Amino acid sequence: MNTAIEIAHVLYNKAYHSLKERDISTAFKYLKQSLVYYADDMDALNLAGICSFLLCDFGAANTYWKRSLKIDTQNNRANEYVEYLNSDLFKTLLKEYNISIVSINNKKYEEAIKYLEEIIEKEPDLVEPYIILGLCCYKLKNYAKAMEYWRNAGTRDAGNAKVKSYMLHLQEEMRSNETKYSLHNEKLHTKKLHTGKLHTEKLHTRKLHTGRLHTGKLLIQHGALSLKHKILACAGILVLAAVFISFISVEYRLNNYKNARLKTEYDTAIQTIAMQNEIIENQDNMIKSNERLLQENLKEKQQIMEKLNEVMKEYEELKNNLEKHQASSQYQQYQQYQQYQQHQQHQQYQQHQQHHQYQQYQSQLDNGEKIALIIQDEYASFNEAIQDLKRGDYDKSLHKFEAIGRYGIEENLVAESLFFTASIYEKKGDITEAVARYMKYIQMYSDGNYYDDSLYNCALLLYRNGKKDEAATLLKKLVDEKPESIFNNSRVQDILNRLMLYLTD
Repeated sequence: MNTAIEIAHVLYNKAYHSLKERDISTAFKYLKQSLVYYADDMDALNLAGICSFLLCDFGAANTYWKRSLKIDTQNNRANEYVEYLNSDLFKTLLKEYNISIVSINNKKYEEAIKYLEEIIEKEPDLVEPYIILGLCCYKLKNYAKAMEYWRNAGTRDAGNAKVKSYMLHLQEEMRSNETKYSLHNEKLHTKKLHTGKLHTEKLHTRKLHTGRLHTGKLLIQHGALSLKHKILACAGILVLAAVFISFISVEYRLNNYKNARLKTEYDTAIQTIAMQNEIIENQDNMIKSNERLLQENLKEKQQIMEKLNEVMKEYEELKNNLEKHQASSQYQQYQQYQQYQQHQQHQQYQQHQQHHQYQQYQSQLDNGEKIALIIQDEYASFNEAIQDLKRGDYDKSLHKFEAIGRYGIEENLVAESLFFTASIYEKKGDITEAVARYMKYIQMYSDGNYYDDSLYNCALLLYRNGKKDEAATLLKKLVDEKPESIFNNSRVQDILNRLMLYLTD
């Protein structure tokens, strides 16, 4: 079996295992890597589409399933998946999602919650609605409910980085607030106990002292008392005793009240400590999980590098044959590319005349996260983004392209929007985001107009940033899969020769 296909199967099995562990994000990562090595794996494409759907990236799901159908239209479950995306039921769900985002934009969080809960009733396995529900509850300061929604998201996607980040942030915030509240109550309680005790003791002493003086005066003034006077004196003593007993009773009740309050505060403290212990335990589990994942990734990288060395040996056998074919075809390919560019510009102008301006919304929820609305008119939006890009307004152009990429249905526009977002991030100097989007285009659109552009641009970015093994993989794909590309030039050959020396050292 071909070495690249073997690597793809190893990665596919890892993805399948991650899905069994209810870890969609990690499974999707393995599937994307698998498709780099074997782009025509129908099972991997279908599974990648399912992961995209569950993560609410419906445009990507549609693309994966359509690629799968190009390989085999018979006995392919992708037929059912694409049919569902085109159904009235799914369109209704998408509309409800759209309305919920409008509500969030207008800060009507209760209304958004109502629509999002209807969505999870219909599709309980979708991850994103739970995350957004948690953010809405967080905005309403209903932290317990927010945590509940995020935990629900975590049970569906254990490796979701956003969920982990939000839960950890909320746990730390709750722990900080509980510490402040506990210190405030302790201070207030100590002050009340001290003040109340002094006041009671003062009052009690004053009453007793006054009573003794008054009784003594009666005895001195009247000397020997008559029976009547003795009775009155006894009555006075009894009254004083009753007063004394009543003060003792009051103080006893006060002490009982204080003891009850102390017990309540003690119980609260015990609960706080238990909650803090749970938070610490959760953090420890997350650290252990991350360490385990890191070890697995290191082992996986080692296996991939071993397989890559075998692939590079196969490349040596093909390189000499490709050089002869390259020189004669480059000029013809360049002319075709120029014609294609002119055709694209003409087509974009026509589309601009035929479509109305689309409506675009955005909302800000914690850490600057933006949620864009479903595109109302993809062609008009795409043309506007192109014009913004030509004017050098990168931020405005980027936002429109990303919205099309996330919610668009027209596959050609979704693909080209993805390429342009990568190009814009490269112009802005954000290498990490640029590489991520080029890689996504390479994985999803091997037959796209900008496939060889993406291979070339991404490989050069990786090469300049010291990631020589990854750059070598992409340049080899460019040579193998696009031998007639204008990007398959002497510079690529020179870099590959250097990389071969580096990899064999």
